[in-house]
Amino acid sequence: MVEAPYIGMEHQSAVGYGNHFERGRYKAKRLTYWDYKTDRMVVHENAHEWFGNNITAKDSADRWIQEAFAGYAEELVMEDWYGPQAGEEFFLARSTGRIGNGKTHYLPLWHL
Repeated sequence: MVEAPYIGMEHQSAVGYGNHFERGRYKAKRLTYWDYKTDRMVVHENAHEWFGNNITAKDSADRWIQEAFAGYAEELVMEDWYGPQAGEEFFLARSTGRIGNGKTHYLPLWHL
């Protein structure tokens, strides 16, 4: 990891880190109790480095794959350090009310 002037970014050879060595996320809004239990950027960006760089999305619409795995890694850390209930509470606090879809959207198989 190298200190950077921006919040964080995984790169092929190093993780740029700008969370000011604080728990939670620097300048983030809507932080929860569980956000302050870890330095989430360390977990999140290293998850990208470990997993995200092993696959390449076809286009930017597939970015959710990398972000979903990094978020899942954060939940796994919470569960490992504080127990299953903490992992679930962390997930619910991060996801409740954030999905804006009013209905499920399906893509025809030929689109993939």
